[in-house]
Amino acid sequence: MQGKMLGRAAMLGLALATTMAANARADNWAGNGTYCGGNTFSTCVSINMTWSNNSGTSTLVTLVMSNQSTTAGLKWFSVGLDNMPAGLTYSSTGSDLGFDDPGSGHSGTMFPPTIYSQGKSGGVDPGYQVNRTFYFSFSSGASQNWTNLLNAAGVGLHAGGVTINNTSCSTKFEVRDQNGVFGANGADGSNLACEPSITTTTTPEPASMVLLATGLVAMSGAGFLRRRKAISNQ
Repeated sequence: MQGKMLGRAAMLGLALATTMAANARADNWAGNGTYCGGNTFSTCVSINMTWSNNSGTSTLVTLVMSNQSTTAGLKWFSVGLDNMPAGLTYSSTGSDLGFDDPGSGHSGTMFPPTIYSQGKSGGVDPGYQVNRTFYFSFSSGASQNWTNLLNAAGVGLHAGGVTINNTSCSTKFEVRDQNGVFGANGADGSNLACEPSITTTTTPEPASMVLLATGLVAMSGAGFLRRRKAISNQ
């Protein structure tokens, strides 16, 4: 009898441990990859986001981002997560760039209303293909399914500080699940002057030149015949 009880206790302990391990298992964002965003002035970035707990009252999000744009003078002003529930308690750090919350540069009509972000006034040079790590610590009064919440969230970036055509240019875009496919959208934080003007010079093709020459010869011949006929009639 005692052996059976010990066996059941062991089974219960194993099940509890398995459940706790499942709750504590780290998970990856389904949208991890490299994206470009913006319209007339665009920038590219790689994203790798993970979190410490699938469920429970808290989780720690690790967001690793790398600038993939070689634009000279590019700065990052803010990074963050959006499209998450309102009312979560959070703190964040981005020691690689000196970022801290709140990131006031991570706002605008292209982002859903609820934003958890961090940034730095005036921006900072992100470097090129250098991994920058940002941490977001979330907590809630009730247990949450963090995997569902974070996979539905978007990762946003505000980058710019570049002068084109005497205009200060920037881009704000987010990457999130859009009808089953992760992609970037958003609009420029500046204007069309951020797109360098392109002057198009049309070079006539050889065939066009031949047709033009033939036409000129024909016109000259017709004029000669008219003049000769006029002289004959005098």
